[in-house]
Amino acid sequence: MSTKPLVAIIDWIQSPQGDAESSIERAVIGDAAEVRRYLCEGDADFDDEIRGANALIVWHNAPVTADGLSRLRNCRAIIRNGVGFDSVDVAAAARHGIAVCNVPDYGTEEVADHAIALAMALCRQLFPLDAEAKRLGWAIEVGPRLRRLRELTFGIVGLGRIGTAAALRAKALGFRVIFHDPYLANGSDKAIGITRCRSLDELLDQCD
Repeated sequence: MSTKPLVAIIDWIQSPQGDAESSIERAVIGDAAEVRRYLCEGDADFDDEIRGANALIVWHNAPVTADGLSRLRNCRAIIRNGVGFDSVDVAAAARHGIAVCNVPDYGTEEVADHAIALAMALCRQLFPLDAEAKRLGWAIEVGPRLRRLRELTFGIVGLGRIGTAAALRAKALGFRVIFHDPYLANGSDKAIGITRCRSLDELLDQCD
């Protein structure tokens, strides 16, 4: 048995998210610890080896509950492999002296870019136009549904990292940008030049 600390990577058995070799994690951790990957549905599947690990790296589909945390013997840190950490019982982890971390900048550009790509596809009717072009004849039946961006209001729910990145992209394209976020400090809207809505209903009433 290795005398090194064990970092257990918990991947979702139904649809694994990470690579089988855990090459990125191994490259970062190097010789500091033993890195092993396990496929689980959730913490009910944790075997004795996992329960003895010093740290867990957990993908979002494998929840770690209070019951599962109580069975961990040596764990000092749980790292959620993504932005959210709602799949881990943070309060129970604190009671056991286990730090819970996340990766707050994961996917910021990618999600914002994709949100804008989908909005553009909708506004410019890309998929229906593609289907019409493939039928030949060039009837352009969806032409009346094409919309100018500068005439539209782009609504964002939650102005965190991803929401802010999407807001800046939408603003640059000419959308009027509004948002609702009850947890954000006053003045954040002025900092990036967009409009705040004080309720979700107010946002939904205005945005396209």
